[in-house]
Amino acid sequence: MVSAVRFMSSARIQKTLVHGLSWISLTSVLLYRAQLTRDITEPYAEDGSSLILGAFSSPWNLLAPVVDAIFILPRLFGALATLASPSHAPFLMAIFSTATLALIALYFTRQSLWSIAPSLIHRYLVCLIIIANIGTIEVAGSGMCTSYVLSLFLVGLALEVPRLKATFLVPLVLILSFSTNSSFIAAPLFFLRGISSRDPWLIACAILTLVPIPVTLALAAFSLSPHSLGSFAHLGVSLVAIADRLIFYSFVAPFGGGLMININDWARLLLILASILVYLYLWYRSSCKSRLISASLVAGAALYLTAHQFGRPYNIAGSILDFRLTADRFTFLLVPYFCIAWSVLIFDQERLSVRAKNVAFSLMVVVQLTTTALYGSSSSSTDQIKSWQLFVSQLEEGRRSPAGAIIDDMPVNPIQAGVPWGLVHCDTSNDRYVTCSDQRGNRDGVVYEIPKVNA
Repeated sequence: MVSAVRFMSSARIQKTLVHGLSWISLTSVLLYRAQLTRDITEPYAEDGSSLILGAFSSPWNLLAPVVDAIFILPRLFGALATLASPSHAPFLMAIFSTATLALIALYFTRQSLWSIAPSLIHRYLVCLIIIANIGTIEVAGSGMCTSYVLSLFLVGLALEVPRLKATFLVPLVLILSFSTNSSFIAAPLFFLRGISSRDPWLIACAILTLVPIPVTLALAAFSLSPHSLGSFAHLGVSLVAIADRLIFYSFVAPFGGGLMININDWARLLLILASILVYLYLWYRSSCKSRLISASLVAGAALYLTAHQFGRPYNIAGSILDFRLTADRFTFLLVPYFCIAWSVLIFDQERLSVRAKNVAFSLMVVVQLTTTALYGSSSSSTDQIKSWQLFVSQLEEGRRSPAGAIIDDMPVNPIQAGVPWGLVHCDTSNDRYVTCSDQRGNRDGVVYEIPKVNA
């Protein structure tokens, strides 16, 4: 009994228990948040039409592309969820997704990430900022959208001091780079760390994070994703849009957030200018190390916005004077990303008192939580179609039936302008396979051949 008490009272065990309880709590919060914004028992977008259908067809083909990239971990979520229980696969995927998101957020509380925030309490607040921003309609609970948060995990790996061992870090970066199409946002930080420490392994990690760019170009060239590349005809407009979004996310979103929605254009413009001046002042007063980290973060964001502007130009269009909440999978990442950049600069100021630093940092936390609480689910377009249970039962019956069994098309959430985002059409005319394809508009998606039971 005494030995058991001593074991439980040890610092390492207490720390493990705190992190474990925090992980369970954050996972529960994200799962509840996801359920508030949509029905997590129904698949969302590519979760059903690509990940789960792909798992039915070939569960361990983790390198099969989805639209314009390779997503190993989201594919793994789909495989595990489908093998465990096909009828409950969307809900199981939501659990896997939220647990992963919570684990990534908790990663930023590590002592080795002191360059972001000096104390454990401050790093837990950084974790809270990340949770607040990923608890949005498209991200929390979606296996596919989890991929965007994985790139934020790469940023944390690049910032960690001391770094992980190369034998663990390089394979981890490789897997993560093949699990998201946004890993290149961490490339400048890895290059900075590699060059400053003359470490070839960190430079190798930087190169690995650039992998999604040639992969996307190759998939588009081979017509696996013909809609992935945008037009270069309006290069000037695109560059203005990139600069516009970069200003918004770096200077306005961390301290403006949803508070900007009720002020006029002139007040909004003054807030933008004031934010830019404060950021530049903090950057000028910071140490050389913090300046380089900040510059690398801005460079990574510029690379991210450039890739998405020319890859999917409709996703970041808009104006900083035409404020809109950007709680979607393509752009939400940059809000916690630049909150980290601000945190690095704030806590590096020698002339600021501890109280002033705490006030500035707390203001950023409050703005992020307020924005998420008030507007996080206001743009929902997910009037759910209760179709998954019926679809799975018909699919299982079709796999056991001879050629010609009827399977209804499965509408794919979300609903946009009263029309489903897409349809999954299944054909049972083959004696060996049930052929399912994701159809959106006039374009047929990837075809999955699901083996029949008696084939």
